[in-house]
Amino acid sequence: MSATAYDPATTAYLLRDIEVGSASLIGGRARQEDASDHAEFVGADPGYVVVAAADGIGSVPGSAVIADAAARTACTLAAGLDHRATPAQLIRLTRAAVPLCGRHGDQATRMLFEDYSGLYNGARPNTTLVVATITADADIHVGWIGDSRASVLLGNTRLVQLSRDHNLGKFGRPQVLTRSLARAESEPEQCHWPTWPNLLRARRVLLSTDGVHEALSQKTIRRILTVAPSSQQAAQWLTRAAVAAAGARADNATAVVVTIPHPPRPER
Repeated sequence: MSATAYDPATTAYLLRDIEVGSASLIGGRARQEDASDHAEFVGADPGYVVVAAADGIGSVPGSAVIADAAARTACTLAAGLDHRATPAQLIRLTRAAVPLCGRHGDQATRMLFEDYSGLYNGARPNTTLVVATITADADIHVGWIGDSRASVLLGNTRLVQLSRDHNLGKFGRPQVLTRSLARAESEPEQCHWPTWPNLLRARRVLLSTDGVHEALSQKTIRRILTVAPSSQQAAQWLTRAAVAAAGARADNATAVVVTIPHPPRPER
């Protein structure tokens, strides 16, 4: 086999160097309606790690189930077919596939997923969804719908927000979403952070629900991502800090942190 041939064993080895950590806290809410998941795609070179976070719409019963189904479905689809450069399309496929998750449930579960599909009148169980695909050489693609965010910590410790909130935050109403997974007429967006060298190279990627990024300043988020020794500790510190900062008004808080390995030093 030539040195440049695709080797799934090597791809899997490189992906194991990518460290993923996640944490969720219920905050001051009666229910936990956030969800997250991650998986690997090793069927191409480069392979990638996919991470997802979803925030169920709290005013509608059943949104927690839909959020969990969305995060798991997005990662399952991304692990089966190559969606490295098309996370927005992955979200569209997730929107269509979520109803299948309730097909073999009891009657109440089937009705919940039918409500999500809009087969019944009234408010639908709904969710936001943000998905990121990350290669070992720090090539990052992000897709999102709603106000769950994706951010990247660079090698110079600058924090860059990659996503743009789909809400009425600029009018002082961040709780009002303008796009969500269950709204078929609303489209996801996507963006790309390439494999920059040196200080512009991605060091860590953060997916967060609004319970984290609405409660914490960018300065605090950047500091935690910079000093935390592991992805798991970074996720735990972020969620704990967010709930503490919000106090009695704390929302569900979820953080998924991905640490990307440093590039190998060139041989002298």
